[in-house]
Amino acid sequence: DRSGSLYGRPLKTIKGIARLVIKLIPANYRFNVFLFNNETVPLKDCFEMEPLPANESVKSALLAELEQIEATQPGLFNDALLKLEKTFFATSNKENTCKKMIILFTDGKIDFDLSKVQETLRRLKPKAPGAELFKSQL
Repeated sequence: DRSGSLYGRPLKTIKGIARLVIKLIPANYRFNVFLFNNETVPLKDCFEMEPLPANESVKSALLAELEQIEATQPGLFNDALLKLEKTFFATSNKENTCKKMIILFTDGKIDFDLSKVQETLRRLKPKAPGAELFKSQL
């Protein structure tokens, strides 16, 4: 979440948490970081909306970009989740070896409709068994 309500200390807190999470992701994992407000985009422009290897090069690039984030327009999480469903979660996982999850860092002042989120997660089950949403609210 990089909505305008996160201006100042809340955004600084979220960046600190995100830095820690990125650093702790094991090297054999794949991940990506997306920003949302009125649109959903990868944290780093040159990275696509797909899982990336958790190597030091990728982590360093994302950590550098993280520092540039500013709070802007309203947070539209339901729209963000729909875009992730069509991109990040669209890649197949035939061997069922990759568990996909969303970790949402927010102050809670976003468009978050739990019933819509649950419906999207139900649709994701065949593509991403065990897909989960973890919401951390400041």
